[in-house]
Amino acid sequence: MRRTDLALDALQVFKTVIATTGTWWICVNLLDSQMPFLAPWIAFLVLQPTVSGSITSGFQTVIASGLGVLLSSAIGTYIGVEVWSYALALVLGMLGSR
Repeated sequence: MRRTDLALDALQVFKTVIATTGTWWICVNLLDSQMPFLAPWIAFLVLQPTVSGSITSGFQTVIASGLGVLLSSAIGTYIGVEVWSYALALVLGMLGSR
C-alpha cells in the first residue's frame, strides 16, 4: 500500500466516524429519535471519498428510499401486508432500481 493510499484511507475513516457520530448525536439530542441508529447507517452508506460523490450518493439514496416507502405504502394499502406482498414490493423495487 502506497503512502497516499494510506492517507486517503485514514481520511475516509475519519470522515466516516465524524459523519456517523454526528448524525447519531443529532438524532438523540436534537430530534429525540427513538431509532437513532438509522441516520448513522445512512451516513455510512452514502459517504464517498469525495464531497460530490457523497452528495450524489446521498440524493440517490433519499430518492430511492422515498420511492420505496411510497411503493411499500401503496402495496400495503391496496393489497395488504403479507409475506408475498413484501416479496412483491421487493421485486418491484429491485426491478425499478435497475
